[in-house]
Amino acid sequence: MRTSLKNNEKILFKTQHHWIVLIQPFLISLVIYGLVALTFALLKDASVWLLILGLLSFLYFLYKYLERKYDIWVVTNLRIIDEQGFFSISVKESPLEKINNVTYHQSVTGRMFKFGDIEIQTAAEMGATTYYKIARPNELKDSITTAQEEYKQNSILNQAQKLAESMKNDSSTLEDTIECPYCAERIKAKAKICKHCGKELNQA
Repeated sequence: MRTSLKNNEKILFKTQHHWIVLIQPFLISLVIYGLVALTFALLKDASVWLLILGLLSFLYFLYKYLERKYDIWVVTNLRIIDEQGFFSISVKESPLEKINNVTYHQSVTGRMFKFGDIEIQTAAEMGATTYYKIARPNELKDSITTAQEEYKQNSILNQAQKLAESMKNDSSTLEDTIECPYCAERIKAKAKICKHCGKELNQA
């Protein structure tokens, strides 16, 4: 993964397109090479460079292979990262709190070979996004929902800790103050003159 992680961020799950997406580009490259080889066999004066040129058709398959390798989905404890691109890079991030629903679909073939389509609905303007032929879509969905639950629990825990600290600070502040006997406003315990009414305080 080429995207940098944030502080206290950890990877929970990673997946990519299933290897089945490579079948079509492989067959296309194979057919092109087969046609070139057939042409070479039929032409009497064909150059061997024709066969070498035919081998270049597999560069298309190589590109698709690398494209699949760098097209990944990563679930962390903070967000979902959709990273793609071989020569260039394109990254889409979806914070866990913005995800409303995650569903997936697998055909009979998909269940056999463990691939399927997954739809992620977010609160963003683009709404739902569907990704096709993803490896282990059920595990991706479970990872997202589990990460969301943990994120909510951590958020609640952090809010509770902040509230407790705030109450503790308020309690400490009250202990360091007294009530002015003249105007009933809270002032510092060591104050000699009330800042609210200006009365002089007689303290032992």
